[in-house]
Parts: sequence; C-alpha cells; structure tokens
Amino acid sequence: MLAFLIALVYNLYMKTKKIKINKARCNYCGWVIESQHRYHLNFCDCGKTFVDGGQEYLRRGGDNWQELSEFEIVELDSIIKEQQ
Repeated sequence: MLAFLIALVYNLYMKTKKIKINKARCNYCGWVIESQHRYHLNFCDCGKTFVDGGQEYLRRGGDNWQELSEFEIVELDSIIKEQQ
C-alpha cells in the first residue's frame, strides 16, 4: 500500500504534461487551427473559434470546438533544468 501511495505522489507532483501541439477544430466551419507560439492568437475561417498560447498555455474561444492538442509527459526535473 505504501508503494502505491509513493507512486501516486510521484506521478502527481514529479511529472507534468507539456504542450507539443496546440490546436482545435471549429465544428461550424471545419477548420483546424493551431497556435504555434506564445500570444499567437489564431481564428478559424468563420471567426467563431480561436486558439492561443503556443506551447506555453492553452486558451480557447467559441462554443463549439473539438480539442486536438497533443501533449507529452515530462518529469519536473527536466523542466527545471531547461529554465536554468
């Protein structure tokens, strides 16, 4: 039981998701839109859906879209090393 709890804590606090691809599909016009870098606000063809944030954060607008973003699981140690 203790090993399970340690593994659970490790997975919750020592690993996180990193955004690889930040994109969504507008269900009104069918366009797939992608934000490629921070503050890259991108609208679909009909203007009812947008994505923003690149690989830094996920931001969506609209009321009828499908999430298509891709993530990778990384350990916090590697993220800390990248930022030093």
